[in-house]
Amino acid sequence: MGSFRLSRGAQLGRDGADETSMTTPDQLLADWGFVANPFRDTVAEREQGADMGFIRPSYYGDLIGDPRRPASAFIFGDRGDGKSKINRNTQKFLRMSPSRPLLVEYSDFTWLSRESLEHVGLDDHLERIITSVIDSFMLELVAEPTRVKNLDTSRRQTLRWYSLRYPPKGIRREREANLRTVLTTGIEGRWRKMRRGGTHLGDYLGRRRLEVERQVQEGSKIAEVVRLMLVLFGPSFSRSELTDGVEISQLGNVVQLIREAGFAGVLVFLDRVDEAPVTTAVPRLGAQVVRPLALSLPLLELDGFGIKFFLPTQVLEGLRPELRTDRILTREIKWTRSSLKEMLSKRLLAYSRDFRDSLDAFVDDEVRDDFEQTVFDYAANNPRNLLRILDHVVTECARSAVKDLGGKKVTRGNLKDGLRDFYRLRVGEEDGPRYLERLKLASPDAVPRGFEEFGD
Repeated sequence: MGSFRLSRGAQLGRDGADETSMTTPDQLLADWGFVANPFRDTVAEREQGADMGFIRPSYYGDLIGDPRRPASAFIFGDRGDGKSKINRNTQKFLRMSPSRPLLVEYSDFTWLSRESLEHVGLDDHLERIITSVIDSFMLELVAEPTRVKNLDTSRRQTLRWYSLRYPPKGIRREREANLRTVLTTGIEGRWRKMRRGGTHLGDYLGRRRLEVERQVQEGSKIAEVVRLMLVLFGPSFSRSELTDGVEISQLGNVVQLIREAGFAGVLVFLDRVDEAPVTTAVPRLGAQVVRPLALSLPLLELDGFGIKFFLPTQVLEGLRPELRTDRILTREIKWTRSSLKEMLSKRLLAYSRDFRDSLDAFVDDEVRDDFEQTVFDYAANNPRNLLRILDHVVTECARSAVKDLGGKKVTRGNLKDGLRDFYRLRVGEEDGPRYLERLKLASPDAVPRGFEEFGD
């Protein structure tokens, strides 16, 4: 890693200052001209803006594709490579398209357990995807109710049926209120109130019919009488549609309804599969979770529909022989030294109000020549690693800084201690072995001696 050696020197910054006289990292960064810590929020969802430090990959145009024709894609990367950031920026770009698909998040996998993982099927996913699609569609209609006018009476009735058939958990009342609002769009005065009341009654009857169909035994005379009464008032659908498992054709019907409302189709963004309780410690189990979706070409190539998968590299290793990469766009996130430098520069500018694009001014002369190469080597071509390293180094610099003296710069000791703290944490994490592999690839000649000197 250049000529920089992580020797066991004196603990600079650790023992050289009274705790009461130490400054904080935020105070130090403020002295350097930053409005906040540029290295602390390393998760895309917590950052101040979706574009902060975002570097478009070379395949970005292919990933977006034609907004009028939704298409599936696989994006693989290690933790911290920026999967969620690409996800967020892709959605942001598509929302600005004049003819866009309905965008749907599918990132909650808390319903999984170790036992259920063995039996996850396509219908399990379809049930939840359609529910999420209906919820997203309802919110769009509330925000832009004129789209409802594209649907005739029978299609509005179909929408009501889907809302009943795929009920959300926890927000059913909110969704039903939204549904009653959009279905009465364009109806005025007394007729509006009557239609709203009729829809409310229809919702109740529809729910009752679903309960009867799913709970009573076939052939019960009482059930048949109740069923016939509810059919007179509730949505008119066959019993199989009410009770049978979910099929791709049902999703296709939902997509067609949404297209009739003026959307180009439906795009589902699947992310964070490695953050569920059952997969967070073993990300490779994510392959079992997504396999039914990832291997279903009829689903992934459904007209007007697509899934953008943002998955850990370990999942790719579990699915690689089975994926149809010849039919579905598949890319792995790759960072280079130059793209990491560009990301860091953009981030520093954002946190300093376009005043600072590097840390050179705050690095001591004795280490400046080695600072950048060392930090980037140990980042192992991963942006989150880079930010975490710099956060540790700044923390060590702040520990050795004395309040009110100003002019504190990063010393060789600060860099050594910050790297050691980062390394000890990083190799102990679940994907620590993967980090070591990437580290060896980033600097194969210098890594071994660096490892040895981190031994204690």
